[in-house]
Amino acid sequence: AGYVMDGIGCTQCAAGKYQSGSQCLNCTVCDAHATRSGSCPAGGTSNAITCACNAGYVMDGIGCTQCAAGTYQSDSQCLSCTVCDAHATTLTSCPAGGTFNAVKCSCNAGYTGDGIAVGTGCTPCPQGTYQSGNTCSSCRVCHSQATTLATCPGGGTSDVVNCSCNAGYIGDGFVCTECAAGTYQSGSKCLNCTVCGAHATTSGSCPAGGTSNAISCTCNAGYIGSGVGGSGCTQCAAGKYQSDSQCLSCTVCDAHATRSGSCPAGGTSNAITCACNAGYVGDGAVGGSGCTQCAAGTYQSDSQCLSCTVCDAH
Repeated sequence: AGYVMDGIGCTQCAAGKYQSGSQCLNCTVCDAHATRSGSCPAGGTSNAITCACNAGYVMDGIGCTQCAAGTYQSDSQCLSCTVCDAHATTLTSCPAGGTFNAVKCSCNAGYTGDGIAVGTGCTPCPQGTYQSGNTCSSCRVCHSQATTLATCPGGGTSDVVNCSCNAGYIGDGFVCTECAAGTYQSGSKCLNCTVCGAHATTSGSCPAGGTSNAISCTCNAGYIGSGVGGSGCTQCAAGKYQSDSQCLSCTVCDAHATRSGSCPAGGTSNAITCACNAGYVGDGAVGGSGCTQCAAGTYQSDSQCLSCTVCDAH
């Protein structure tokens, strides 16, 4: 065994060959991209060489062929790597000579799914939702008493809803609280409406949900001031009377005049009248013409000093 007849004698099959019948046949020669197992020593009787293509290569019948980019070696085949969805980003790819499916896909912003073209792919988040991680989360909803300024159009990556509370309400637009009766909405606050004083008359009202201070105060007769609050109206003192927004002094009679009428606290008119005493003329008021005594040789007649009769020299 291991020898063949060469016509003269028996010749041993050389290393790299093996005896098969009357011939020395060549043992297998492995491809450059294959790993060899076994050996083929001189005098052998079988082809003890086996070849296994290296990782990333497959047998094509002649030698070993590298799996192309976009494919990977699985056992004896080159299989296609994953193809990402049109709305996905390919994070890693399959280089030539790979031994596993290295492709990783990630759906683009605003889309969810596995990112694989033949899998769930990538679906845009619908209107009213936004992409958060790998789910579509619902956008917030404005309060029933708010106006929606911006909505979630779909395919977004954040909750862009923006709300503004309606007139008469305050809040962030997702929660709106009505301004109570006695208050009114001013910007982001409910401010207190005016409270009239005890001696004032209230005009207007301040209902719930109002947007302006509709209260006005007017001091009652005999009082002056803003009308607002506990000290808003001050009574005109005795000796004075209320005229529009002022307390004016009542008339003061001259020392030679007789006073009629009175000027009590809280009055609305100058009720004092002055009449000069007998023998005096004038308006009787201090600060006016007062009362002037008729001089010797004159006498008081109504509001005048008339000359007395002058006797003849004879």
